[in-house]
Amino acid sequence: MASSPFESTWIRAHVPAITIINLVIALLLFVARDWRTQGQLLTYALKYQSTISFVVQLISAVLSASNMYSLFLSINLTQRLRLTRKWIPFDSFIFWTAFTSDTFNSTSLAPVTTDQPCGFKTLGASFSSSSRGVWDSQFEFKEELAWNCMQNCRSEWREESLFTNCPVSHLNGFLLRAAEVSAANSQPMPKFDASGYTYTGRSYGAGSGVGTAPGIKVHELHDALSTKNSSSNLFFKNDVPQTRGNQTIYHIEGYLPSSFNGSETEKCPVTSGMSPFENMTAWSALHKPHTGTNILPIAAGTKKYNVFNQTQCEIRFQPRHMLVKVNVTNHSFTVDLMNENTQNIHSEPSGNHTAAVVRTLNLLSRMTSHLYVSEVGEVLLSSLEGRKALSNATKLTKSLVLESSEKVFTNLIDNILSAYRLSQIYLANNTNVIAVSGARCIAVRLGSDLYIAICLTVNALVAAYVCVNFLMHNSWDALPAWDARTVQDFIRSSHVTYQEVNKSKTWFKGGLKRRSTFAQVLSLLQGGDDPMAPKLFNGLMATPSKNDTFRRQQPRFPPTVAF
Repeated sequence: MASSPFESTWIRAHVPAITIINLVIALLLFVARDWRTQGQLLTYALKYQSTISFVVQLISAVLSASNMYSLFLSINLTQRLRLTRKWIPFDSFIFWTAFTSDTFNSTSLAPVTTDQPCGFKTLGASFSSSSRGVWDSQFEFKEELAWNCMQNCRSEWREESLFTNCPVSHLNGFLLRAAEVSAANSQPMPKFDASGYTYTGRSYGAGSGVGTAPGIKVHELHDALSTKNSSSNLFFKNDVPQTRGNQTIYHIEGYLPSSFNGSETEKCPVTSGMSPFENMTAWSALHKPHTGTNILPIAAGTKKYNVFNQTQCEIRFQPRHMLVKVNVTNHSFTVDLMNENTQNIHSEPSGNHTAAVVRTLNLLSRMTSHLYVSEVGEVLLSSLEGRKALSNATKLTKSLVLESSEKVFTNLIDNILSAYRLSQIYLANNTNVIAVSGARCIAVRLGSDLYIAICLTVNALVAAYVCVNFLMHNSWDALPAWDARTVQDFIRSSHVTYQEVNKSKTWFKGGLKRRSTFAQVLSLLQGGDDPMAPKLFNGLMATPSKNDTFRRQQPRFPPTVAF
């Protein structure tokens, strides 16, 4: 049985079907553009990125190639009906190739990491009486004076960070360096408890260690208010015999300003290599439990640091809600104060914790060197110079001295609080669960919204073009199974029977009222560029075949017919 001269239903139907399938895939991507997951797909996407990239590129190449295939075949079939000899112009070829680029598909399909709202909880520090042996074991009262007990200090290294219940003396260097740069609020400062992270402004002792997560509320605030107090009668006194190495031990003596009645004279040892040493600088501290205030006065010699002499700071701890925001991309975090009701909020109601923080400040002054210059004096002076540069001041003023002193002490307390918090979490295991509101966790999604929209648009346009082409040409009905651009199909078309030819709307019917495809074929064979065409034409005309009923029934058919 002779094969049909017309294309099969499959050839005509699968072209629009391909574009419709691609359009459905693009629609599914568009519908799922807000889909995110933290499940196994996230783990797989993070672990096997190269495998996923290869599969995505392969799928996108197949989808793009199928679109190109359906486009060119649609154009080919339409032109076959029109019997044109024109090839697809090169500029159109470039346009369709770029229009159906696999970049749109690959970028739409490739999984990317993102974030999504999630229920998140973290651990915060708790200062209960059961763990007081950790957070308040550095100091011991003897004869109504606080003595430091270094034998009770504990420390532990974790991920390049030192966690300790004795910020002084384990973290002296970091505490002083951080306080030195605290004058410039815009300058990022490192966090000793979160290696690689920085903060700008103040940390308030929050957002550290286990607590490094977005949206954490903490509730401890402190401020240092400095003033000049002429009643600050602290002075240096050498009442200890000289030691070996020509070092001299001095004491700061005198009653602290605003102290309560009956308070003892504060003695803070300062070691110096010179006698007399006029560049000595030190501070003392007094915790007033009955009022909740803390006094910190500064004593300075008559030379380099004298501008800080008789400066007095009052440190206040007030409960406030704060919101910690963490940026895991640039490893930074900020702490914002919140306007919320803070009644009945006390991190450590007894006040012993804040007293330990103040005593730690006092201990820091005792344990720093004054051999040639004063370490704490250099920190204060550097902060003062920084404030002077920021304010473009030409000379030092009283307000600059007080402001720089406040910056130093608030930064010191911020980091001391951080150290104590981490000590409670990692060393004392005394924690409380903090619910993180507005937290966002890492997740995975498919592609980007922009490229998903582009992919949908491209597939919709391709599908519209092919389907309109398909419908406008009567579903490519009675489509010849030959291509007007190949000589082999010219020859094949010459053997089509009259009965089958008569079924086609585009073949000769009713004389020369309509164009004859057969006549055009003969004309092309006679006048074509192929050197074999004239011989094929003569052979076809001279030796009619048994089935050439068309030629015998139309003996007057002209040998050539122009287009």
